[in-house]
Amino acid sequence: MMLFCVCQSDSLSDYEYNVLFSMASAQRKDTARKFLRREDACRSIVAEALVRYAIKIAAGLRTDTICFIYNEYGKPRISGHGLHFNTAHSGEWVICGIDKNEIGVDIEIHRPIDPGIANRFFSKTEIDQLNAPMADESRIKMFFDIWSLKESYIKAIGKGLSCPLDIFACLPSMKNEQVEFQRYREELPDRSFRLIEIDPTYSCAVCCTHKETMVDTYMLTPEQLIGALHHETQELPIVWNHFYKIIY
Repeated sequence: MMLFCVCQSDSLSDYEYNVLFSMASAQRKDTARKFLRREDACRSIVAEALVRYAIKIAAGLRTDTICFIYNEYGKPRISGHGLHFNTAHSGEWVICGIDKNEIGVDIEIHRPIDPGIANRFFSKTEIDQLNAPMADESRIKMFFDIWSLKESYIKAIGKGLSCPLDIFACLPSMKNEQVEFQRYREELPDRSFRLIEIDPTYSCAVCCTHKETMVDTYMLTPEQLIGALHHETQELPIVWNHFYKIIY
């Protein structure tokens, strides 16, 4: 499994924006033009560029030969290839996970929380864990860890918000990086989770089919992404590996 992360994706220079925009598909260009805020347009074009580069690295495909197909819920896959991918963005970060099996990723910037959101979307088990005695800073992190884990799950199974968020629970440990997954409906597929710390002020989650696996995490700047897309043989610096055991 590979996770690609681009920082400063919401504040591209005019040069970076124009170069990545020129590489974007016609559909992505139309989408970027509709955003009212420049930072949203920046993240949008970075996301497509990052997907294409991640696929090139994982599958050895040229970026101009990559085509996408979509399921009934709008989740994309690579046409003619078995790899799966998923993207997410928040704040200055855009991420892309890629794997040979179904994958979902999510990232959330930490910010003040509304308790009503947890009561509306979280399971009772998650609410009980969130309400346990802890410092306010730890509670905010716990909330967004849970939220990003749940988002990564519904994205991994490819059903989006058609899957109610309170019919399963993702319970991150307060002592280590393990995640316990509970399903309250038998038809829900079983999955494994990782919490990846790419920035202490964000929660980043990956959902996949593997019980235990290595997550190769790559960090790029927009400048490195542009250079990598221009040069087919350019290598990315690997930043760290994550290896977690999953408990149930």
